[in-house]
Amino acid sequence: MSLPGFQKLSKNVYATTRTESPDSSTEDPDVVLLYTWLGAEIKNITKYISGYRKIYPSSRIILTRTKFLDMTISPKTAERNSLPSINAIFEGHEYEFSKNPPRILVHVWSNGGAYSFQAACTAYGRQNTTKFKPDLLILDSTPGSDRFAGSYSKAVSLMKAVLPKTWLMRLFGYGYAMLFVFALFILPRLRGYRSLPVIIRSSMNDPTVVPLSCHRAYIYSDGDTLIESDQVERHGKDAIDKGYQVELIPFKNTQHEVE
Repeated sequence: MSLPGFQKLSKNVYATTRTESPDSSTEDPDVVLLYTWLGAEIKNITKYISGYRKIYPSSRIILTRTKFLDMTISPKTAERNSLPSINAIFEGHEYEFSKNPPRILVHVWSNGGAYSFQAACTAYGRQNTTKFKPDLLILDSTPGSDRFAGSYSKAVSLMKAVLPKTWLMRLFGYGYAMLFVFALFILPRLRGYRSLPVIIRSSMNDPTVVPLSCHRAYIYSDGDTLIESDQVERHGKDAIDKGYQVELIPFKNTQHEVE
């Protein structure tokens, strides 16, 4: 993967440097953390990066890609591969940020991005006495259902969206969907830990993972066949009950972002 202006920090993490811009505001975030959906293509990632560069020209952008093996090997693997995204914020800025904590905006896409984000937060909290405290969390088309029922048909839809649109790849997609469902729901239970969708939904509303001080916005659509709007709204209402400040931003008849 090659992204102009980005330095590769680890297997899945890339970052720009913070620059001064006459168009920037003192209220702009110091850092924008982006966690992509599973299998995000470079052209789609670049589209969002360009948008953030226009809005916050001086903010440092740290990008984390989400890959299939990171989600399926073990939670520890996901934590190890995602943690550099948070460490990169503070490395070299310990003294500066000890006096003035950085302003941090986080944008996660789909369950893949949410899984990588919670893994990074969990790992950071385990290794540090101070909590990671982002100011705003944007949950874009996530979290979805943690129910096994209906997961295969959704996985097939996902494979159709992310795989090349050839008959061979479509045929391959059905088998890949079965593997995907097995890896998300069944394999974790066989290995003694919770299914990945359960981990995502519970961790994102766990104050020890995402602090209550972090405001959040849910972006979702009633036309999304992969992440149902009622599941997002249910999670948002649970977040409100936990004490989070929440804004629900529904859209009409739009599809999942990978499509």
